[in-house]
Amino acid sequence: RARGGWPDNAKGLNHYADYLRDLATKEEIWHQEGLTELGAGWAIGTTAWRQAVAKDNAHQSLADGLSPAARADLRQARRQQCLEQHLRALNKTPADLQTRPFNQPWKLKLAQQVREECGASITWLAETIQLGKPGSLRGYLHRLKINNN
Repeated sequence: RARGGWPDNAKGLNHYADYLRDLATKEEIWHQEGLTELGAGWAIGTTAWRQAVAKDNAHQSLADGLSPAARADLRQARRQQCLEQHLRALNKTPADLQTRPFNQPWKLKLAQQVREECGASITWLAETIQLGKPGSLRGYLHRLKINNN
């Protein structure tokens, strides 16, 4: 028998996976098994490590069982992943975001796509894509929307 009492085979692995899912979502099990410290934070590690883990798992849903910090990290990773995907599609790099003027058509289209697909905030987009002040970006996006309709 493998550790935990589950057989070391596919069936045992499935039982162990069920146990871990229950452990992740049912706080009463923490108390039964003396694991109450599990709720102290979503991860132990450096900020860079937590961000890397969040990025690797950004495709997962933002389940109710996650802490606010974990949800924020996952949202950030999703936004960043979405931005990088659209930059690649445009044949651009993060260095290209440094270019001026702020309201270049490709940068505005990029902001619009990331906002629509990932729900990125105006403030995050203005800062990350380097589009000036959030109020200016809001105006640029409004005009872009009107011109596209």
